[in-house]
Amino acid sequence: MQALVTRGSDWDGASDASLAAWLPWVARAQPDAVQLSSLARPPADPTLHNVPRERLEEMAVAIRKALPRCRVEVF
Repeated sequence: MQALVTRGSDWDGASDASLAAWLPWVARAQPDAVQLSSLARPPADPTLHNVPRERLEEMAVAIRKALPRCRVEVF
């Protein structure tokens, strides 16, 4: 599973609440691997913002705890 995590002007895809809402769906899918990434270059929509790698790493830890058999990578 690949997930592009971004932030907007009035929402945050990397927030604890967003992660908590998303994790049950990931667990239901039971992927062998999850790849997390954020924006590598400016997007067409200027209201989207990059999520720092440090936050992606924190999210990866939470995913690993929820899905111990899943390989989680941050790009």
